[in-house]
Amino acid sequence: SQSGSSGAQYANAGESWTIAEKVVPISGGAGLSFVQDGNAFGETAILGTTDNNGLTLITNSGAALAIDNNGDSTFTGLVLMNGGATIGNAASDSFTITSDAVSLPNGLNFDSNTLVIDAANNFVGIGTAAPENKLGINTPVASDASAQALIYTGGTSNKGLVIQRAASQTANLFEIQNESGQALTFFNSDGELGLGRSTSFDGALIFQNATNSNTLRLVTGTATSNHTITLPDESGTVCLQDSNNCGYIKLAESSAQIDSGTDTSLFVNKTGVSGDILRLQKNGSDVFTIANGGAVQIRSDSTTALQIMNAAGTSSFFTVDTTNGTIQVGSSTGDATGVLFVLDSKNTAGDPTGVAGAQYYNSDMAKFRCFEDGQWKNCIGNTAVRSFVDTVTNAVQDNNTTDYWDTGAENNNSYANIALTQASGRSVMGTVTMETNSTSNGDREITARVERGIGAPPTCGSGTPVGAQPGTFSSNNGSQKASTVSFIDDPGTTNNVYYTLCADTATVGTSGASVIRIRITLQEVINTN
Repeated sequence: SQSGSSGAQYANAGESWTIAEKVVPISGGAGLSFVQDGNAFGETAILGTTDNNGLTLITNSGAALAIDNNGDSTFTGLVLMNGGATIGNAASDSFTITSDAVSLPNGLNFDSNTLVIDAANNFVGIGTAAPENKLGINTPVASDASAQALIYTGGTSNKGLVIQRAASQTANLFEIQNESGQALTFFNSDGELGLGRSTSFDGALIFQNATNSNTLRLVTGTATSNHTITLPDESGTVCLQDSNNCGYIKLAESSAQIDSGTDTSLFVNKTGVSGDILRLQKNGSDVFTIANGGAVQIRSDSTTALQIMNAAGTSSFFTVDTTNGTIQVGSSTGDATGVLFVLDSKNTAGDPTGVAGAQYYNSDMAKFRCFEDGQWKNCIGNTAVRSFVDTVTNAVQDNNTTDYWDTGAENNNSYANIALTQASGRSVMGTVTMETNSTSNGDREITARVERGIGAPPTCGSGTPVGAQPGTFSSNNGSQKASTVSFIDDPGTTNNVYYTLCADTATVGTSGASVIRIRITLQEVINTN
């Protein structure tokens, strides 16, 4: 080859050229050169490499054809390899066949039986390597060569065929037609099954037994013709003969009818807005009624108008005696079985809306509650009484901050407290007894103060003073005195209310004086003021 910019062979001055021309092969594997517009080598033209390297043809600065040292060729958009061919190098690439016919002499298998074309038998299979029908989905357990399309579910949780309707569907979802295109059987867009050979739906519903003999045939007939129902004999489940095998209940029978089935013996769906579901009469008068809404009414003057017995019928659990106006829970005579009458339990604070004579159990308060005189009250007494004692000796103090109360096992490690059943109309009546002792001669006037706290014991000097102040006076050694005061307190809460006994600055003389015992008794009372 030659290159340059001057000489007779260059027609245009100032331009650079490269000329490819045939040269003698060079020892070591070099071949003939190729020139623009073709060559006349006088033999087969060879373009390639003689060492362990590939060959690449470039167009528009990009590789258009790449041949590796194994002979595999890669085109842009088409890859040809020893083991097969890949068409397209991106998800958007397409594969187009413009021929009117495509021949598959040996059939075709896509992606290991995902799609199989059996060219010899003109069969197509999905999920099967050897379809046996025009269209076969999966490999069936039993063949059926007469079927043009056969679907095998292939698993207990798989569905064979699903037809899903579009929104506002009007056309039928599924049809079986005759040779004229008329629907013999169809499912409409609402899933209703239609049987018929014409628009009058004069079709037949036939149930076959194991030997393909008709056991039940229903022919609806046209809208104006008589309806024909062909029923099986007594060995079936529907019959008109007088037999326990019939599918209906006989009335006024002398013996019990046998129902060995698993379905409901009597099933009525009342869809009307009026009329009773069931009404039984005796001599023209109602004795048992189930109203349209399900309400049950029994009309009877009897000592056992309604009675619930055990399975053996030997013990009564509930009896309504309409003759004597008595409702009995359990047996009317004493026996070894205790039948419990249990009221509803409410597990939150507060009472429900009251009705005169109502009663229930409030587990939050641990009380039976009764509604009387326009309000809820504890059924067993209207008050709760709690009493606390402290026998730990405390020296008398002349201040407002000392707490004489000591918690311990004798008072369940607690301050005197009580919870009212309701905040409004309820008060705490308290009684506080303080006992003192003198260990020397001398005048002493000991004064204390009762303070209250809500939700927690009060801190002496910060609590709410209630009632009068207990106090004692003594002059002699060994003198023991006691003082008792009572109070009515309206805390206005259902939380726990705590009370304690505090020292008071009104005390005069503290030497040799002690508080040796405190008793606080609290009681819930109804405040009528």
